[in-house]
Amino acid sequence: MEITFLILLSLALLFFGVSSFLSNRKSKTNRYFLLFILCMILWIFSNYFSNSSSAYNIVLLTNRLIFVSTSLLAWTIFLFSFVYPNSNVQIKKSIFIPSLLFTLAVLILDISPYVVRNVEIQNGYSSIDFGVGIYLYLLHFVFFFVLFIFTLVKKYTKAEGLEKVQIQYLILGIVLSAVGATITNLILPIVFKIFYLSNYGPVFLVIFVGFTFLSIVKHRFLGIRFLVGRIILFFFLSLFLLLSFFLFGWIASEFLGGLFKSSAILISVIIAPIYAWIFLKFNNFVEKVVEDKLVYTKLHPEEALSKFLRQSSTELDMEKISVYLINVIKKYLNLEKVGVILFEKDSNKVIYKKLVNFNLENLRDLLQVNNYWKDIGEDPILVLEEAKRLQGNDKGKRLERIIECMESEDISAILPLNRKVQLNGIIIVGRKKNGDPLSVEDINFLEDIIANASVAMGRAILYKEVQGFNLTLKEKVADQTKELRSKVILLNEARKKEHEMTDIMGHELRTPMSVIRNYHQLLDNLLKKGKVYTKEGNIGDKSRAYMEILEKNIKREIDLINALLSGAKLDNGKLELNREEVNMTEIIKDGMLAHEREAKEKNLYLKFNSADGKVLPNVFADRVRVHEIVDNLISNAIKYTEKGGVEVSISNVDNYVKIDISDTGVGIPESDIQNIGKRFFRSNQYINKNSNTVPLVRPGGTGLGLFVTFGLIKAHGGKIEVKSKLNKGSSFIVYLPVFKKGDTEKVALENKGDMFERLGLVKGNNKH
Repeated sequence: MEITFLILLSLALLFFGVSSFLSNRKSKTNRYFLLFILCMILWIFSNYFSNSSSAYNIVLLTNRLIFVSTSLLAWTIFLFSFVYPNSNVQIKKSIFIPSLLFTLAVLILDISPYVVRNVEIQNGYSSIDFGVGIYLYLLHFVFFFVLFIFTLVKKYTKAEGLEKVQIQYLILGIVLSAVGATITNLILPIVFKIFYLSNYGPVFLVIFVGFTFLSIVKHRFLGIRFLVGRIILFFFLSLFLLLSFFLFGWIASEFLGGLFKSSAILISVIIAPIYAWIFLKFNNFVEKVVEDKLVYTKLHPEEALSKFLRQSSTELDMEKISVYLINVIKKYLNLEKVGVILFEKDSNKVIYKKLVNFNLENLRDLLQVNNYWKDIGEDPILVLEEAKRLQGNDKGKRLERIIECMESEDISAILPLNRKVQLNGIIIVGRKKNGDPLSVEDINFLEDIIANASVAMGRAILYKEVQGFNLTLKEKVADQTKELRSKVILLNEARKKEHEMTDIMGHELRTPMSVIRNYHQLLDNLLKKGKVYTKEGNIGDKSRAYMEILEKNIKREIDLINALLSGAKLDNGKLELNREEVNMTEIIKDGMLAHEREAKEKNLYLKFNSADGKVLPNVFADRVRVHEIVDNLISNAIKYTEKGGVEVSISNVDNYVKIDISDTGVGIPESDIQNIGKRFFRSNQYINKNSNTVPLVRPGGTGLGLFVTFGLIKAHGGKIEVKSKLNKGSSFIVYLPVFKKGDTEKVALENKGDMFERLGLVKGNNKH
């Protein structure tokens, strides 16, 4: 074996040892592993120089160093088995000290003539003459090697999860390495006296070192079944290629005159495609046998994935998709616990969950995984054993809470659903029934099936949203249609009222004008006939009656026009109030005096109840507008009263002067009270004096009077209440604010400036 190859091999072994040591210098496992590598390197070079040197002393020394290094190897690997894979285990002194003393005794024996008594230098190798100490060496080596295997097996039976797989890797590496090394370095030299093959022994130990290194530094492994299956597959493929090579070489040399003869090359070109086809068939056959009989004994991942795709490809029900997903994961991974949790995109609010054999009492801690993924800027699969190794780098302590939740709920991994399809959620899986951790191929399977499940779930959520949108749209359309219908009804009613009011307004405006025109003509006729005045020079009774009718209808017309103007000002917010201190008793007396004649004509009493001699406060109001309010309410009360009368009372309530105008009239239906004071509203068109009489059309009116009255009261900062019972009468109760000290100055400040400023127009030059 070339020295260059041995140096490269030693450097590779040293790399494995130093890398594992630097990954965690405090780990006893890593320390003993590095010591084992150093002993192995000593063995490699001792082996090489024992067969390559021609100096007797060097050959003798290096042969003895072979037994020293292998004794140290046996003892080191024994210590390694105690601290592997859990580096926190302490080796008892009762075990360490006797093993150390036994090893020291054997080491002393190894460098003495009792093991290697003499050597004989031959062509390319050295032959050893063994002493009786070789048996103690063999006892030491076998003893510690057996203890090493026994300790590992004992740990393997108790191990779970990641530790179990680590030990499996170590045992597999030992078996593969021990087969080659034992044959080349023990059986052949000792039994058959074949020494030159011992140089190849260290090559086999690379397998053990490689597997051990992987078990120390890696946190996610290929399943041991899968790995053994790959090894068996490659072994048979290699054997097939090797036998094919020698078979074709033998045929070429025996029958075709040589491998590079033209006939051999021509036949090779013809046979090559056939051979490739045979090789592919053989590869597929062996792969299928290995996978069916060894690797995938229950369910092949491609079969499981294909079945799930068939079930979920056209499914739109989230519950069914979740059931399909959980069932296939449970069956493939041999699990008892599986769960699906979906939550809102920008929060941890759960919108759907499907859990099998999970209690998840601390679900809130588990969903911290969403915030943890946001913190690190990615969403990797969280495997419990891997998360524990990252725990020290978690500054926000989120990972610590997640790990506690995973341990308490027996969760082995948390996998994110694919966010590319706008899906926020996780898949949680428990431990396998046999205690094995999730392997690389398990994770690959989960990633594949979750990618497809994410699409199916995203499609189901989108379908549900579309259904919800359609339902909402239908409801909104129905609501809008209903609202539109009601508005159409109201619009039709408004149009009807508008036409009604137009007729009434036309009637109300035309009637006094017609009366004025007619009586003006009658008065004109009397004037032409000279009958306006009597012989004594006084106005005649007929003329006076005509003039009174003219005056009454002119006033009626003016009142109607004023009501229209006041209503327009109220609508536009342009009503101006010239407020001052007003005595309401005087206003009421004036109003009653103005309507005294009207009441007498209907044989109604008109009564005023003062405050029983009490001095009432004045109100802060526009005198003219307050007159209008009182006149409208008294006039209305007289108009709708056929017998009895109208009573007005005044009192002081808190910061208001209360004016109560009550009548014994026909009253207002309860359903109409809430609409009193609205523009153009009039209570029902008929008045029934009693149930046995024919309904009579009520007195005329536009509905503007009360609209203006209510608006004026509100403009003064007052309020009005309406109480009424049919056929018993009505009460209109007005509250106007009391005049307070300082109100006059306030009005003066409000009225400061000219008319344009009071109307909200800018005074002075405007910039355009």
